[in-house]
Amino acid sequence: MKIFLNFNYNIGMKKKIFFLITGILFCQQIDNRKIIEYLDKIERISSELPEIKRDSVKMLIQKIKEIIGPEKKSKEVSEDELEKIIEKIKNIPILEDAFLELEKLTEDKLFTVSQAKKIMKIFHFEEDKRKVFEILKNKIIDRENLPQLEEEIK
Repeated sequence: MKIFLNFNYNIGMKKKIFFLITGILFCQQIDNRKIIEYLDKIERISSELPEIKRDSVKMLIQKIKEIIGPEKKSKEVSEDELEKIIEKIKNIPILEDAFLELEKLTEDKLFTVSQAKKIMKIFHFEEDKRKVFEILKNKIIDRENLPQLEEEIK
């Protein structure tokens, strides 16, 4: 799989997208979150394509994400559960311990972008927010709003 995803060598845009899609389709050991990560990568790469092709790629990616994406209704964190997570994280004095606890507490949970923003507000520095983003980005239900979350770390 690493062969498909290593783009340090100079190949064309279409080939990059082809290799990523091929890697996704033929690697059965990747879970849905990893596939969504690769689709996000394809979407970023496709920004260099002409507008009509870029829109087609984005539409296809969105359809694939809808098919393999997380179930919106079944696992979304309730507001009460979110508040408990936030309180636990706030009360951990050592930053690295807070990140480890956040990973543990969110392991099998899904969040909306607005919920993820609430968690990010606990942390003050951009680097810390970026780490929270990395922990939560594949656990976002409303992925169409992911750019709003990305804005929080810029």
